Parts: sequence; structure tokens; C-alpha cells
Amino acid sequence: MIKVAIIGLGIMGRRMLQHMRIHEKFEPNYLWDPDENACQKAIEIDSEAKIMTSPEEAIDAADLVYLACPPKVREAHAISTAQKGKALFLEKPLGIEIEHSRSLIDKLKGFNVPLAVNFTQAAGPALNDLIKAKSDGKLGEMIGVDIIVTYPKWPREWQKEADWLRFNKEGGMTREVISHFIFFSERVLGSLELKWAKVVYPKDKLLCETDVLARLETKDGKCVNIL
Repeated sequence: MIKVAIIGLGIMGRRMLQHMRIHEKFEPNYLWDPDENACQKAIEIDSEAKIMTSPEEAIDAADLVYLACPPKVREAHAISTAQKGKALFLEKPLGIEIEHSRSLIDKLKGFNVPLAVNFTQAAGPALNDLIKAKSDGKLGEMIGVDIIVTYPKWPREWQKEADWLRFNKEGGMTREVISHFIFFSERVLGSLELKWAKVVYPKDKLLCETDVLARLETKDGKCVNIL
């Protein structure tokens, strides 16, 4: 049985708690969040779990730590977990900026602990079926990917309690959603390099982007357009 700590009990942390509980190899009993309301919601859906007195206590009790907390505090918990030799399961984005994310990965590699990022499509049938169809030659010639993302409001209704998602500092649909589809595209086409991007922000500069146009390309010239 793998003992699991969950740091961050918003919608993603609680969803992971529910899914891990029904898996026979996981014991997600060690929870922590600074918000008492989030803790109460977690215990209401899983009475077997326990709210720990600190993130350190939760990490100490676990073999695997799932970090569903906002990006600004994620690095500190990740380093603390790795220093103790525990496996890490991270939400994305790893950091607020690309350089920050790369720096965190470099630091974590030095601890030689198991590390994964929660790109849910990685093991999903859509990606696996697409890669198999490509391998079998059923797709014909792939020339690129268009990623079209449209939401009537942001954050989405089920994300509203994660208020930080609407702000430019940590949130936005590019970090939260488009990252999934870039991951998907790289699995199918290969590594991508950003060629150009145009981002539009609202008048309130504290809020996150409202529009994104971007082009990424593989080494052999296949393109991924974000619209």
C-alpha cells in the first residue's frame, strides 16, 4: 500500500483524493491545506483521511506526495518532499515562469526521487489511440495541429473557488489548459519550439490573458497553432 499525502485541497486535490481512495494500491490518508473550509470539504467526502497539523507532518507520513497547491508555494513543498526522499506527483504549472519551472526541475533531479506531472491525457485513450493510429499509418501525413480554446468565462464554473486562476500572476488559461494540449501535441509530433506569440490582457492588468495567438514548430517544420 502506497501512503499518499495531498497538499492543497481545492477541487483538484479533492478529486484526486476521491480517485485514489478507490484504487487498491493507494492510501490517501494524509491531507493539508491552510484553508479550513477546504479541509472540511475534503473530510466530508472522505472520512478515512486525516487533516494534518502542517504540510511537513503530511509529507513525513507519506511515501508519495501530491501537490495540488497554487504555483507560488509549490516549489517549497516540492523541495521539502524531495529532500526527504519521497516520490512527487505535481500539478502544473511547475512554476509561474518558464525559467522558474526549469530551475525547479533541475533542483529536483538532484534528489533522484520519482517525479511525475499530472497531465491527465498521458494515459488516456485519446492520446494512446492517436499514437497507435499514427504508428499504423492510418492517419496519413500529419502536417500540424491547431489548438482552439474558447471559454464563455474564466475560471470555469467548477474552478471558481480557486480564485488565483483569474489573475495574471499565477493563473490564466494558457498555464492551466493550453499546457495540456501542448503536451498532447508534443507526444504526437515531437518536441516543439515557440516561434512567436501574441497575448492580449484586459484593462485590469492584474487579471489573466483573454486571448492568445501562438505558433510552435517541430525540428522538421510541423506547426502547432494556438488560436
